[in-house]
Amino acid sequence: DGATAAADGDVVGALERASPGILAALPPWALDGAAAAAAASAAARAVGFGASNACGEHHLPVLTIDGEEAEEIDDGVSVERAHDGGLWVHVHVASPTVRIAPFSQLDTLAAARAKTIYLPEGSVPMLPAHLARGPGGTGLEPTAGPSAEPRRALTLSARIDEASGAVVQMRLQESVLPTVLALTYAGADTLLHAADASDAAAAADAGSSGSSISAKGTVASLRLLEHVARARRARRLTHGALTLSLPRPSARVCLATHRVRVGSSVAPLGARSASIVEELMILAGELCAELALLHALPLAFRAQTLPAEPDEPQQLALSRLRELCAPKSPPNARTDASTDAQTELLIMSVGVLPLLRAASTSLAPMDGHATLGLRAYAQVTSPLRRSLDLVAHHQLRALLACAGGGALEGTPLDADGFAAAAASLAALDADPNGELEAQLDARAAERGLPLSCAHVRARIAHVLARSAQIDRLELVSSRFWTLQYLAQRARDGESEYDAIALARDTATGPRGGGPGVGLSTMVLLPEIGLRTWLRDCDCTPGERLRVRVHKVHAHRGMLGLQLASAPALTPAPARPLARRDAPALSLIHI
Repeated sequence: DGATAAADGDVVGALERASPGILAALPPWALDGAAAAAAASAAARAVGFGASNACGEHHLPVLTIDGEEAEEIDDGVSVERAHDGGLWVHVHVASPTVRIAPFSQLDTLAAARAKTIYLPEGSVPMLPAHLARGPGGTGLEPTAGPSAEPRRALTLSARIDEASGAVVQMRLQESVLPTVLALTYAGADTLLHAADASDAAAAADAGSSGSSISAKGTVASLRLLEHVARARRARRLTHGALTLSLPRPSARVCLATHRVRVGSSVAPLGARSASIVEELMILAGELCAELALLHALPLAFRAQTLPAEPDEPQQLALSRLRELCAPKSPPNARTDASTDAQTELLIMSVGVLPLLRAASTSLAPMDGHATLGLRAYAQVTSPLRRSLDLVAHHQLRALLACAGGGALEGTPLDADGFAAAAASLAALDADPNGELEAQLDARAAERGLPLSCAHVRARIAHVLARSAQIDRLELVSSRFWTLQYLAQRARDGESEYDAIALARDTATGPRGGGPGVGLSTMVLLPEIGLRTWLRDCDCTPGERLRVRVHKVHAHRGMLGLQLASAPALTPAPARPLARRDAPALSLIHI
């Protein structure tokens, strides 16, 4: 409507003034103002933008579980047993598309930005802050008190077979969430452990004080969610999934003082609430992909493959990795978090790294997502910070409008139906005349879907290119400030760190230099999550070491490490942190 358009224009103008040239970064398909305006108008009418779909009030308390420093709250979860005993789990995702019409200037800017940028100096949000956070935002902020404004969400639900972890039935709907409770990972884990110990007092203390929902109810929900998550993980592992434990530095810097703090970003083995969130977000991605295939939605599917025939050491590492990641019984078994198990998980994760290929994004599910153990997967749970998730929301919301605005239910395609649907999408890239794409787009237009195959393909291409730039920026910034932190501590007289040997590298090449020189060991500094190479050192994987930082130059990307037992006056020369040495980015993006 007029007010929305005016607000949209104000935001775009403010962004252009704050970041001159931002509009020049728009992808080519967005520069035709007349075509974009016409498409926006048609999409708004199709989706009923401003009039919205019918929203059902969700009667269950919704839990959001995030890190303490989370800024954009994208998703929450709830769970229930139906009257017939069936177990339903609901993933509620923030719904910015209620306020952002397809092809509007905000939508186009989100596409241009691709995703939120996370740097040690601060974040650069994909969407304006007032749309993502705070009382008037579209994020799933916690509700407080009876007068709190309910939250809007796109809800993906699944009925789960408890024995196999399989999705038996799917449901998509827009929801109003009257009660949203916020938990941190640490707080949720405390609740679960206190409940395991039958310590009601500790559970009550760890609960959400001031909430109208009792700690007992929160604990019951968490335990049922964990039950679902364990069944889902077991199923994915039987289908070849991998869960790697690869720490990376998480740096935060105070620009006023240039003081840096760095920690490790990886959740420890046995972190229960982190596992719950991971499994349910993967489940939401599976539901999104299955719904897209069932209803022939143009969407961005994520895929990843593994080599058909890994060598024997790699096969052993794969098998052992899956054993380590399998759910333990009981779920609070402390062996999950033992030092030996954590170290072995690190070693096995490094061992399978050479097998991993970069994930791809396209209009077809291809051969599935091997490392997630799914036949189809599409990201949908972060529309506040990922542009392609926003695309999925536009399409799913339009699908609901086409179905009358209420809940949409269905069952996953059987094997033959899935193969046929996947093959028809894969054929789009091998269709020189575009006849198949035209047929699919015609069908989509009849149902009022705002984005055609061409639109989705163009957004995928732009987002992939832009994301590669952002990933590089985040990597370089993290590396710089991590080295600054090491230099800062060295100046304060703290230059020694515990380390764990992860892998040997006996190649000579650029690290050669004479007899006995060139043997290197990949080491992890667990305190800060940094993986790098220790020169002229041949250690057994799993061996505990003490290393010393003897030279560091953040601007040049140089770090020199040596064993703490080595003479301090004969340091090995510092060497640049090569790509393989850099603080590792996760190789599986969920």
